[in-house]
Amino acid sequence: TLVRDWIRHSLWRGAPGFRLGVWLRQGPLIGTVGLGGDPVSCAYVIDPAHAGQGHATEAMAAFLDDAFTRFDLTAMVADHFTDNPASGRVLAKLGFVETGHGLGKSAARALPEPNVHYRLTRPARP
Repeated sequence: TLVRDWIRHSLWRGAPGFRLGVWLRQGPLIGTVGLGGDPVSCAYVIDPAHAGQGHATEAMAAFLDDAFTRFDLTAMVADHFTDNPASGRVLAKLGFVETGHGLGKSAARALPEPNVHYRLTRPARP
C-alpha cells in the first residue's frame, strides 16, 4: 500500500511530474517508474523480492521510449546511490552515461548519501 499511496500522490497530469505502477502480467504491483524535475529526471523502484529478474530494465525501456516521444525530450538524467550498483547496471543497459558523483536524498534514507549521476540523450531519429 505504500507504493500505491506514493503513486497516487503523483498521478498523471499530462506533463512530467508523475509516477506509474509496474505490474507483473496477471500479477501484483511490483514497483513504480516516474518522470519529473528540471532537468527532467527519471526514477524507478522495484520490490526487492522481484529484483534481478529484468523487470526494471524492461519497464524503463518502454517508459523512456514513450517519454522521449510524448514530451519531445532531448535528454534526461537519473542517479542511484553508490550502495546500489545494480541500479547503475540497469541505467547502463538503457544507454545512460555516467556524468559525476554527488549526494542524493531519498524518503527511505535519513540523510543525504553518495550517489552517481547519469544522462541519457535522445537517440537520433531516422
